[in-house]
Amino acid sequence: MISDGMTKIGDMSQTSIIEKMSRLEHQIKYKQNVEHAEKVIARLKECADETAHVDETMQEIRIEMDNIKEDTTGPQALYEKLKKIEINFI
Repeated sequence: MISDGMTKIGDMSQTSIIEKMSRLEHQIKYKQNVEHAEKVIARLKECADETAHVDETMQEIRIEMDNIKEDTTGPQALYEKLKKIEINFI
């Protein structure tokens, strides 16, 4: 199912981003003499904001997709249902 695959891809991407940001944040906090630490922190904040925006957008798309009603009465829908019926002839 496409939605399951997309969810997994989104989760993997988000996890990867969070791990990278955590590592960078750790380096800034605990390594000495990080040049331009304030600038790096500001850029990390921008990344976090962008990631949050992407996450919100994907959630909105998911809600929109969940709200789409399938036409179960039209000719194409009926044809698809009939294709799934197995008929065993003796």
